[in-house]
Amino acid sequence: MKRLIFRVLDSRTLEILVFLAIFLLNLRLVYWQTQTESDYSGHIDFTAKIFNENFQMPHPLLHFLVHGGFLVTGMPYVFVMSLLVASLSIVDIVICKRVIRYYRPGFSHASVYLFAAIAANTFVAIFVPWYNPLPYLGQWSPNIWHNPTMAVLKPLAILGFWGSLITLGSPGFVRRWIPWLTSLCLFAGTLAKPSFIICFIPAVGVFLLIFGRKSLGMWRSAILLFLPSLSLLAWQFLRTYTRFAVPGIFQDKIVISYFAATGTYAPHVWFSSLLVLAFPLTVLVAIRKRLLRNMPLLVSFLLAFVGFLQGSFLAEENKPAYGNFVFGYIISLFMVYLFCLIEYLDWWHPEGKTKVSVAWKGVTSVVMAAHLISGFIYWRDLILGRYIF
Repeated sequence: MKRLIFRVLDSRTLEILVFLAIFLLNLRLVYWQTQTESDYSGHIDFTAKIFNENFQMPHPLLHFLVHGGFLVTGMPYVFVMSLLVASLSIVDIVICKRVIRYYRPGFSHASVYLFAAIAANTFVAIFVPWYNPLPYLGQWSPNIWHNPTMAVLKPLAILGFWGSLITLGSPGFVRRWIPWLTSLCLFAGTLAKPSFIICFIPAVGVFLLIFGRKSLGMWRSAILLFLPSLSLLAWQFLRTYTRFAVPGIFQDKIVISYFAATGTYAPHVWFSSLLVLAFPLTVLVAIRKRLLRNMPLLVSFLLAFVGFLQGSFLAEENKPAYGNFVFGYIISLFMVYLFCLIEYLDWWHPEGKTKVSVAWKGVTSVVMAAHLISGFIYWRDLILGRYIF
């Protein structure tokens, strides 16, 4: 019976059915939001303005994809947007599955990688209704469903992060196409939304200053990876935050703040931060003595730290409560959750490198389960139309 259960769980048919169910549910979620005053309907309006009114946007990849889908299929923007974002949610799971298998090979059952990838794309902050009835606003989250530009950015950011780790970890010993493809993903991600790259470049810079000061190969690889994105980022900055900015909704100034967005929605800033960081912190406590030997996890924590600083202390002067710098923190949280999950799986692997006490495994499992259950509750409520954010 046990063998039969695992054979069913490992079957390709089950995987396809799971993907189909997730796709249809997310299609429902996105389509409902396109019918309300949400980020989806707002970006559909932006797409129409870009191609009909010469409207200029500093990060137009989503809008070009939606318009391209309209030209190919003839479907209205609403349907193209819904199909695009629902499809990208499946792409995220497939990429995460490959990343998890790459860093933690050897599990005998393929279903471990499938359900781990689904979990990575479901985690949110621990939901405590009596503290804050808003599951996302204030706590923030490693996974969000309300912003279509983030949906386009996410798979590109995962590939860019993964490829950068491979390239920087073995400068001169990787296949030539990996750095070039990685650089392309980072560039495309910047064109979709610059939130990831503005956190990732400082995080890698700190890593290189500490661990790669004498490695010319690592610095050369980093320059190759980031130069196209830096060039685009400079152009986006000029067109948004300087006197060369195009007048409109995106023209603004960067100011120093103190939790401008978080403080607007969170009853208590630090407790809300703890609710979203609980799982990474429990993993960090467990592997603190060997963190420096785990490059992927170390870089992901550096990334999350940079994202936290930017989201907490930077804001836009005219739209501080919009939390546009919080999106960098959000995508950074996803990376740290993904690699904390990979580390957690190592604890249960027969050949795992990290030995963790049974008690701490239990504590971490309970905390992780709280994040996962909260994620499914939040996802369910979004599908039922109970939230926009």
